[in-house]
Order: sequence, then C-alpha cells, then structure tokens
Amino acid sequence: MKLRRLVPVIASLSLSLGVAACEKSDDVPHIQEEANGLVAAYAAEFDEMQQRSVDLQERSAAAVELAGPRADASSRLRAANQRLGALRAEVQQAPAEIANAAKTSRDAIQAKFDQLHHTFRDGALLVRGELDEAEAFLERAEAAATAVAMGPANQEPPPAQPAQPAVAPPEPSTTQPFQPAPTPTPEPAVVPTEAPGAARPAQGATPAAVPGGR
Repeated sequence: MKLRRLVPVIASLSLSLGVAACEKSDDVPHIQEEANGLVAAYAAEFDEMQQRSVDLQERSAAAVELAGPRADASSRLRAANQRLGALRAEVQQAPAEIANAAKTSRDAIQAKFDQLHHTFRDGALLVRGELDEAEAFLERAEAAATAVAMGPANQEPPPAQPAQPAVAPPEPSTTQPFQPAPTPTPEPAVVPTEAPGAARPAQGATPAAVPGGR
C-alpha cells in the first residue's frame, strides 16, 4: 500500500527534473548567441585601441624633446601593445571555444561566457589606462618641443609690472642756511706826525706851562 503511494511521487519528481533539464538545454543557444555577441563587441573595441596605439607611436617618433617623458610614453605603449595582442588573440579563438562549450553542456557554455566577459572587460580597462598615460607623457614632450622651437624671441613677454605711483618733488626750503657773522677788520693805528723843524724837549726837562693854564 505504501508502494502505491510512492509511485506518484517518484513520477512527479522525474517529470520535474525532465522539465528543468529541458529548460537548461533550451538556454544553450541563447547563451551561445550572447557569448558570440560579446566577442564581436570587444573585437571592435580592441581594433580601435590598436589604431590609437599606432597613432601614439607616430607621435612618439616625432617628439624629439624631453627624453624622460618620451621614454615613459614608449614604456606604456609597449605594455599596452603586449596586453592588446593577447586580447586580440583570445578574440580569434573565442568562437571555436564557445561552440565546443555549447556542445558540452549548459554549465560549460555559461562558464565560457563568464570567463570571456571578465577577461575582455578587465583587459580593456588596463589597456585604456596605459594608452591614456602614454598620451599624457607625449603631451608633455610635445609642449617642451614647441617651447624650444619658439625660442626666447618668440616666447610670450613677462606680465607687465604694476605702475608705481608718481612721487611729487620736495618743496624748496624757506629757511636760510646759517652763515657766521663777518669778522671786523681792525683799522691801522694812526701815528701822530711832528711838524718839520719843531724842537723836541730835552730828556728830563719839564714841559713849559701853557699860557692861560693853571
């Protein structure tokens, strides 16, 4: 009696598993189509990156000034080209890998889709960053080359200095400078002269009295 009750349950489980397996099997073409579309989209993006790398290499060859920035730009370009080459090789192999995974199982095609998505997404971010850095270094080298080509005569003049305020000349002073008083010149002494023929008194004689004197 218990066996009769178990038979419907087993049949129901078998039917559910069959439906789930059928649904998973129906997902395989859809996942395969999405995987191929992913590959095609990244293939176009990698082609654009490759062309950008070629353009930057031509600019690097023309930048003759500032060896440091030019060397840094070349280093970034080499790293970007190596990574880009590996990604483009993966793009070429991806369709065959997707087809083989689709023939295996739904889990296999889903795993392949996830693996390609992460590989292409992360690789594109790294390559784009390296190309951006290379272009920044080249811009520095090109700016230096332009400054050298212009020369000192053609360079922009320095900014004008602000005008200084005019200073009025000092007013003339009204104070007369100190001058010492002139030293008086002494007059020569007058020596009385005697009339010619006048008698001189003898030594020791008393002078004669003046008439009318007391």
